[in-house]
Amino acid sequence: MKNQNYSMFKFITKPFSSMRIRTLAYVAALAIFLILVSVSYSAYYLIDKSNTLEETWQKFDENAVTRLDLIKDIQTQMGYGGMIHNFKNYILRKDPRLLINFYKSAREIDILIGKYNNLGIRKEEKNALNELRKTKNLYKQKAILAEQLINSGNAPSEIDPLVKVNDIPALNELQNLKVQIKKEHLQQSRAVEKLVKLQKHYIYYVTLLKATTIVFSLILLFYLAYKRITKPLLAINHAMNNIKDDNLEIDIPYKTQKDEIGELALAVQVFLNRTRELKIKEAEINLYIQELHTKQKQLEKEIKNAQTADNANKMKSEFLATMSHEIRTPMNGIIGTAELMLVNKLNKQQKNEVKVILKSAETLLEIINGILDFSKIEAGQVTLEDKQFNLTKILDEVTQVIAPVIYKKNLELITDIEPDVNQNLIGNPLRIKQILTNLLGNAVKFTEKGYITVHIKKDISTVPLQGFEALIFEIKDTGIGITPSIQETIFDKFTQADSSTTRTYGGTGLGLSISKELVKLMRGNIGLHSTLEKGSTFWFKLVLQEDHSTETQIQKVKKFTQEMHAILIDETQNHRDFIKKELHHLNIKTNETTNLDDAYSLLNSNPDNFSFIILNIQNSHHNLRRCLKHIKSISKDIRIIVLANPTTPSDMNNLYNEHHIDALVQKPVHLTNLSNAIHKALNSDKDSTYKSEFTNPYKESHTGKKALLVEDNEINLTIAKNMLKMFGLKVTTAVNGLEALEAIKEKHEQYDIIFMDCQMPVMDGYTAAYQIKELRQKNEIKDTPVIALTANAMKGDYQKCINSGMDDYISKPIHIDSLNLLLDKWLNDENKSHPTKIDKGNLHAPKLEEINSEQNYDKSLKEAHNLLKNEFQTLLNKFFKDSEKCLEKIIKGYTEHNKSLIEKSAHKLKSSSLQVGAKLLSSVAEEIEFNVKSYSDEDALFAELETKLPYLKQSLEKSHKSLRMFVEENTPTEKETKTLN
Repeated sequence: MKNQNYSMFKFITKPFSSMRIRTLAYVAALAIFLILVSVSYSAYYLIDKSNTLEETWQKFDENAVTRLDLIKDIQTQMGYGGMIHNFKNYILRKDPRLLINFYKSAREIDILIGKYNNLGIRKEEKNALNELRKTKNLYKQKAILAEQLINSGNAPSEIDPLVKVNDIPALNELQNLKVQIKKEHLQQSRAVEKLVKLQKHYIYYVTLLKATTIVFSLILLFYLAYKRITKPLLAINHAMNNIKDDNLEIDIPYKTQKDEIGELALAVQVFLNRTRELKIKEAEINLYIQELHTKQKQLEKEIKNAQTADNANKMKSEFLATMSHEIRTPMNGIIGTAELMLVNKLNKQQKNEVKVILKSAETLLEIINGILDFSKIEAGQVTLEDKQFNLTKILDEVTQVIAPVIYKKNLELITDIEPDVNQNLIGNPLRIKQILTNLLGNAVKFTEKGYITVHIKKDISTVPLQGFEALIFEIKDTGIGITPSIQETIFDKFTQADSSTTRTYGGTGLGLSISKELVKLMRGNIGLHSTLEKGSTFWFKLVLQEDHSTETQIQKVKKFTQEMHAILIDETQNHRDFIKKELHHLNIKTNETTNLDDAYSLLNSNPDNFSFIILNIQNSHHNLRRCLKHIKSISKDIRIIVLANPTTPSDMNNLYNEHHIDALVQKPVHLTNLSNAIHKALNSDKDSTYKSEFTNPYKESHTGKKALLVEDNEINLTIAKNMLKMFGLKVTTAVNGLEALEAIKEKHEQYDIIFMDCQMPVMDGYTAAYQIKELRQKNEIKDTPVIALTANAMKGDYQKCINSGMDDYISKPIHIDSLNLLLDKWLNDENKSHPTKIDKGNLHAPKLEEINSEQNYDKSLKEAHNLLKNEFQTLLNKFFKDSEKCLEKIIKGYTEHNKSLIEKSAHKLKSSSLQVGAKLLSSVAEEIEFNVKSYSDEDALFAELETKLPYLKQSLEKSHKSLRMFVEENTPTEKETKTLN
């Protein structure tokens, strides 16, 4: 048996006997690798199976626990202390608070049922929940009836029978559902235990098999290593020892072996032959020993000198190595910290993406509130407040929200505003945006290929009054189209093309009906043209007031683009035609092409003829670096503008900074962002004369004029004072109305304009304005315009300012553009007219759910930062302290039920927050101020404030954090400061 085993082992090892050691090593390495792969795969497989089992069980367990918790909560809300209990007690006691608690429990049950539905429910669960809803709705009907009977003074005998509601089936269904979930949980637990047991057996047998394989493989490897390597090396080593002992009459083994050992043995044989020859020559060498001994001392001296030099070199090397290490250590720290900072900070593209997300959330809230809007419209409760707006800006805000969805579907979005359309208008931008969002949303929903176009042009069929503009807004798509029969009812509420439309595309069918009603409110018309399977064009017509108060960026750019030439590279025909038309509006002549080769040829033919290359990137830009490099090699002075999808990868920022892109336009492209890009591209040349035309257009535009600024808030006072000085005005300040009157009467100052805050201590702005009006009527002072400065945006505030004697109104936060309009109006006699409201904003109390929790500052902060420069940090520290004090006073007012203290503190917090751009904090403070003014019931007010104070505290913390981040992002490093200097 032993011989048989040995013969089998010899048979197995026979194929390896003729292999070279290198090949054998490869085979051994491969065998070890395969063993490791096998073991790793088994481990991975077992871990994966275990994790899958664990995750499955955990999800099931969490789902079951969540369902049981929801059922328990529903039972609590239904039972004692809940809906049924409160209902019956209400019937018994007639206490309205019990009815309120009843409705709260009913709403909570609806919320819990909704959460349960979101978990995914089966038929029996659906039946139980439906039974529960029926019972709840029955109780609500009884409650409404009971409330009517009680309020009508009916006898208890008529009311008490309402208590009789058969709620047992619903409660039983809940209990049965609870038992069923527990039973399923137990069954699943047992199934998991069984699977775990099976896995243990599997692991045992697999481990045993692999261990056996590994042991056998190792034995085979050790045997082969001994036979082919160790044994021959020992024999050769023995021969080498004999040679060392001068035993040269030996034979070297394994010389005939055809592998590395044989080669080694042959080498040793050669060594032996050479040694024999050396021994013969040894005698000859001894003859020279005497001569060498004489020279030995000289050599030792030379060696010593060499060692000294070597030690010096060694010390130098050690010093450099140490210093290198000492330098690398802090550098590694700097690099690591820098990388961490990059991870924690958002770059420009990421900020834009976040803004788009936030804007999408705001739009989504408006859509969710669609049904409420529609009911308000039908009830005549929607009022439209006109304000100044820019048509391109609101279109950009709408398209930026919806563009990522469009380009994700590989559609093209074109926004085309005809050049003869005045883009600065007066109307209701919020509702126009809502209509555009609804119509664009429908276009995206029902379009799978092609393009979507937003086209705004003058309505030549309507002749408006002078100073007004009739416009047509068209939203065209290449979608599924609408049949003629459906077109007649498409604008009716809750109407879609057919029932399958809702199932396929979703939606409530309210968007178009809301849009129709909003257009009607703005005295416009709405309609559509559609062809089945070809697409639809929805349109609406509005007449809006023109605003000619400012020169647009487009008009400025057109002054510098006369007779300029551009090469346009765009593969899409309709998009290329649109861009060409927009460039024509900017007086830029265009050579268009669909590929880079043609563009290179055009540029090579006349490099100096072209000022721009405009390149539309579709979905990939892997060759863009090479393309840009080639373009610059032809014409280093040409300016490159890239049109990119919103979904273009973030390394576009690196391309922008590192590869000579002069401007980057995120699609959809429109005339304004294209002109801005051209402006930026032209402005990239530091020596450009074009650049000087765009520097501070307001600088000292009203030099020599005197202004009186009356403001009690130090932060607002500082910012407003610096803004006025920027226009060249000499500014005198006062902190209340009484000081302002003294400055006017006693100091005999002749002011050209007075800016008056409305709410101040000692004497408010309304009283001061009224007394100034009396002084003007008596000709005791110059007829100086008084401008209201206030953070109030409630209805009636404007009229209150005018009635008190003020001439005009500008709301906080004050923006430079708005202030420029107002100063031009009141300091230039030819521009004076009737009072005009500037930047009034939305005249309604803000809703906390509309406040964005991430973007907590706006352009007011940037304007303040640019104005104050080195004083900005001091101002911000002042704001931090003042806002915390206001919060403390509001909390104190809440504790002491002091409405006046709360209102004043909230107003101050709102005002200062607005001016530093902390819009989140300002909005919450404004809501608290609004609540104090509008609630007549103190109990209801303080109950409402109890829910608002946590939001206020959270908003203050987030606003402070955002402002500090802004300071960090906009404070130059030491290196940047040196560069700037």
